[in-house]
Amino acid sequence: MKQIIIITLLFLGALSCTKETYVEGLDNNMPSNTGNNNNNGPVTTDEGLFTIKSQWKGTFLHTRSQQVVCEAGSYQWKRLNIKGTTRYYFKDPASGSYLAVNASGEVTLSDQQNNASLWILSQVDNNSTLFRIASYSKASNYINIETGPVKCGPILSGWLSAQWIISK
Repeated sequence: MKQIIIITLLFLGALSCTKETYVEGLDNNMPSNTGNNNNNGPVTTDEGLFTIKSQWKGTFLHTRSQQVVCEAGSYQWKRLNIKGTTRYYFKDPASGSYLAVNASGEVTLSDQQNNASLWILSQVDNNSTLFRIASYSKASNYINIETGPVKCGPILSGWLSAQWIISK
């Protein structure tokens, strides 16, 4: 009985975190991205370079040896918005790879823009720089550092480990 209640709480806590804007005509199963207006996929807007800082520990998401880590220092990601939505790609400017999630929930890098490298940002308490970063491909899973390494999984709504300050 306890397991059912805990799973329900995790699910309900995660549900309350996500807000997404639906865009008519966007393929919600496999968004493609051309970066232009030639009707081959949703248009993205390059919003420039941003840091992704943990609200909980004050450390930054970055890449080291092709792995995504959260450590001291500052590191920038190029943020690409699918126009008219809260969906984003985060691109490592040094390698050209995208922040992604694999099947086991590890936050990794991908060479492609696809569902695994697409993220949904939701503001925390209407704070303009504090966000939760939800996986587009793994519903109700968020980037967090609750147990140490960077991963993407279910969270409780109050977890600071799943709150990120995204700023230029």
